[in-house]
Amino acid sequence: MHCSTRSPPCPRQYRARDKKSLQEHYDALLSGNTCDALARTVKSIYAKHLTDSGTLGRMPSMEEQILRRSEQALCEELALALGLSEESVRARIEKTFAASARVSA
Repeated sequence: MHCSTRSPPCPRQYRARDKKSLQEHYDALLSGNTCDALARTVKSIYAKHLTDSGTLGRMPSMEEQILRRSEQALCEELALALGLSEESVRARIEKTFAASARVSA
């Protein structure tokens, strides 16, 4: 996997009509197999499901699974690249993406 140092743009919120098109959307986001693709996926889901109080609201189980897998892979890659613990990377990602999603929503 390749990690770049620039922050990926916050993607627009995607609203699918059915599960198949939603799965295709996330497959397309993740097809690059890069940290950018993982970050875009996490940002997209955060932007779509962030509540006014700054917490993640209810989401379909498929999106929840994709979010958890994407977050895990992103944390592993960044922790390795930055020499930090996965927990500190995860906390930073959640804080950054939640703030970014609130601003762009």
